[in-house]
Amino acid sequence: MLRVKKVVAITLVGILGIQSCKSVKNEDQDHINIYISPDGNDSADGTSLKTALKSLAGARDLIREKGLNQNMREDLYVFIEGGRYELNETVVFGPEDGGSNGYDIIYKNLSEDKPRFSAGKQVKNWNPVPGKPYFEASVKENGGFAPYFKQLYVDGLRAQISMSNKPFRAADAPKEGDVLSSEMRKKTKEHPTRFWWDDPNTEEKYDGILFSKGDMGHSYSNIKDLSLHALLVFKMMQIPVEEIIETEDAYIFRLPHPGFAWWTTWQDASGAMDHFIVNAIEELDEPGEWCLNTTEDKIYYYPLPWQNMEEVEAYVPVLEGMISLKGTPESRLKNIQFDGLVFEHGNWFYPEKHMLGRSQAEITGEYDNEVPGQVVLNYTDDVQIKNSIFRHHGSSGIQPYEGTNRTRIEGNKFYDLSAAGVSIGKWYLDKMKCDPSSVCKDTYVLNNVIRNIGRDYYQASAINTFAAYNVHIENNDISDIAYAGIHARIGDKPTHNPAIGRLTYRRNKVSRSSSLHKWGIRDGGTLYTHGYYPNCLVEENFVPYTSHNVMDVFYADNWSNDSRWQNNVSMNSHAEHVCRAWMSSSDRVIFDTNYGDAPCPSAGWAQLINYVYVENGEWPEAAQKIMQNAGVLSDYQDLASESYGHFSLLEGKPVSSSSEEKENEAAKGNDNDWETYWHTAGNSSGKAWYQVDMEGEYVIEKVSIIPVKERFEESSRSNYEIQASNDPDFNDYKVLAFKNEVVSYYKTDTKCSNMWEVFLNNKKAYRYLRLVANNEKGSFSFSELEAFGYPMVQD
Repeated sequence: MLRVKKVVAITLVGILGIQSCKSVKNEDQDHINIYISPDGNDSADGTSLKTALKSLAGARDLIREKGLNQNMREDLYVFIEGGRYELNETVVFGPEDGGSNGYDIIYKNLSEDKPRFSAGKQVKNWNPVPGKPYFEASVKENGGFAPYFKQLYVDGLRAQISMSNKPFRAADAPKEGDVLSSEMRKKTKEHPTRFWWDDPNTEEKYDGILFSKGDMGHSYSNIKDLSLHALLVFKMMQIPVEEIIETEDAYIFRLPHPGFAWWTTWQDASGAMDHFIVNAIEELDEPGEWCLNTTEDKIYYYPLPWQNMEEVEAYVPVLEGMISLKGTPESRLKNIQFDGLVFEHGNWFYPEKHMLGRSQAEITGEYDNEVPGQVVLNYTDDVQIKNSIFRHHGSSGIQPYEGTNRTRIEGNKFYDLSAAGVSIGKWYLDKMKCDPSSVCKDTYVLNNVIRNIGRDYYQASAINTFAAYNVHIENNDISDIAYAGIHARIGDKPTHNPAIGRLTYRRNKVSRSSSLHKWGIRDGGTLYTHGYYPNCLVEENFVPYTSHNVMDVFYADNWSNDSRWQNNVSMNSHAEHVCRAWMSSSDRVIFDTNYGDAPCPSAGWAQLINYVYVENGEWPEAAQKIMQNAGVLSDYQDLASESYGHFSLLEGKPVSSSSEEKENEAAKGNDNDWETYWHTAGNSSGKAWYQVDMEGEYVIEKVSIIPVKERFEESSRSNYEIQASNDPDFNDYKVLAFKNEVVSYYKTDTKCSNMWEVFLNNKKAYRYLRLVANNEKGSFSFSELEAFGYPMVQD
C-alpha cells in the first residue's frame, strides 16, 4: 500500500506577513506550526511570529514538552525568520526529537532571507597599535571568545593568518632546489640526522629544527601561539612550536612529540624542506593579514587600504560542532530536516595542541582520527539537509559519522571550509574493526555546489567517504579544492569488510583539484578511491580542467579493487595521467570508454578499454552529452550560476599592455599555459600595466597570478594592484586587490607554482580587469593572470 505524505504548505506566511496560523483539526491533534525569530523568547508559545521562540533549542524543547512529534499525521514545520542566531553550545537532537509515522520535523527558512546560525562571535572595538599599520582588539574568554581559533573572517572573507614571506630550511641543508630531486635525496639520506635537530637529553630520535640566524634574521615572540608549516607532495605538517632556543648563531625550534616524531618517520620528511613561520606578529606585514596572541587575549589585523576599522564586520570561530543529531544503536533519531538555513563560523580545537598532516584528506593524527563536521549525524534514519549554506568553517561541514541510514544532502552550497564540505563515515585504518552497525548506509549527496576548500588545511577534499555502504555522489558542481575533488579511502590493506562498498560517483562536474599547488601539493586525483569498496562505479563525470599538480584525473589508488570507471570526460588536463590504477595488485579495475584531450596510452595496472583521445576540440556527440548532463540539475542551476566557475574569465580574451618583450607578448599572459609568459619590454619605464577585456560584465570572486617560475623578479612579486572597470580607459575604476612592497614567497620545489591569490566579496559586475604595477621600473611579468566569477544576470 502506497502511503502519501500529507504536507501543509504555509509559505505564504512569509510572503504576506501573516502573524498567526489557523489551527487545522485532524484525527489526533490540532495542526500547528512553530516560529523562531531573532527577537523571540524561548518562554513564548512559538505559534506565531508575535509569540516566536528565540532558538533552535527552544523549538526542540517545545516539541518535546508538548509531544508534538508523537503519532504524527503530517510534517511539522518550524519556520525560522531571517537574521543572525549565535550558538553558544552545540544544539543536540536526540531520538525523542525526530518525527514519527514517517513524517518529518522540518526546520525551514521563513522567507528568502535565510536565517544565519553562527558559531562565532563578532570582534569589535578595534584600536590602532601605536607606530604600526595594524589594529588590535580584545578576545578574552570572559567576553565570550574561544581560548583558541585559527580563522578570522572580515567583511565576508577569510583573512590570511600572518606567515613568513620566505620559507626556511635547516641551517646545514641546501638552501635551494627540489628536495625530491635525486641529488637532494642523496644528500638527505647521507646526512646523519636528515637535517633534523636532536636534543641528546631526550629519548626521542629527533626533537626539532635548527635554523641559521643569518637566514632567519630574528627570533619570534609569543612562542605559545606560533606554528611551523611545511608541505611536500600530498603530505603537510602544521605543528605548534614548543620552544625557541637561541644560541650564538642559531634559533632552534623545539617541536612537540608525539606529533613531530610521527612526522619524521615519513620517508621524504627532512629539515631540508621549506618551512614557514605562522601566526607571528613579526610577520604581520601585509594588508589583509592577522594574528592571535592568546597570552594577551588579543587579535591583530592589518586592514586593506579601503577598510575602515570602525565599520568592518569581523568574526572569529568560538564553538566546535553546531548541530549534533545523536541517536544510538538501540534508539535511533528519525525523520528530521534542515532546509534553507545558513551555518557559519564553526571552530576546530584539535590543531591547537596537535600536529596536522602526514596523513591524507580528512584523516588526522597517526591515521587514527578525522576532521570533524559542524553538523554531525550518528545513528539516524531519514535525515535531510538541503538548500542550505555552509560557509567559513575551520573544519568540515556535514558529517554523517556512524550508523546513519538514508541520509540526503541536496542543493546546498559549501564555500570556504578548511576541510570537506561533506565527510561520510568513520575512518578505520583496519577496516575489519568496523562494526557493520556503525557503517553509514544509503547516503545521497546530490546537486551541491562546492568551492574554495582547504585554504588552511592543505590536504582537504570536497566530498570524502570512509566507512560507508551504498553512497551516491551525483550531480555536484565542484571546483577549487586543495587536494582531491571526490575522495574515498578505507583501511590500508586489501582485506574486505562486506559491510563497506558500493560507491557511485555519477554526473559530477569537478575541476581544479590540487588548487594548493602554490605550496606544491600534488600526487592526488580529481576523482579518487583508495581501498576495497566492492561494486564501485564512476561514470558520466566531467572534469573541465585539471591542474599541473594532479597525478591522475581518474585515480584508482591502492587496492581499489572491483571498480569500474566508464564514460567520463577529461578536458584541459595538465595531469600526469588521465586514467590509472596505482598498484600492481589492483584487481578488476576497469577504465572503459572514457574521453580526454590528453593521451592515455595505458591505465597503469588497470584494464584500459576504448579510451577516446580527442584532438582539436572535436568531441564526439556522446562526450558532449556527458558534459552537458554533468553538474547540478536544472532546479539547482542558480546555485552554480551565482558561484565562480571552472574557467578563468580572462582566458583567451582581448588583451593590451604597457609593453611586451618580443618573445613574451601580452597574449601569453592569459593563454592557460604556465610554460609561457608575458613580460614588459626591457626598455620600459613608468608603471607597467596589463588589461583584459572580458567581453561581458562579471562579478569577480577570485583573482590569481601564476608567476614565472624560472625568472624570479622582486618587481613582479610586489607593489601592484588589481583594478576593475566598465570603462576601457579606466577613468573610473574599483581597486579589487592590493599587494604592498613585501615580496611574495618563493619556493623552489619543482611542483610549486608560487601562485598569488585573493578572494573577493564585491558584488558589482565589471567588464575590464587591469593589473597595475606600482613600481617605477616599468618591469613586470607573469605566466598567467586569472579571474574567476560569474556573469551578471539582468532582471
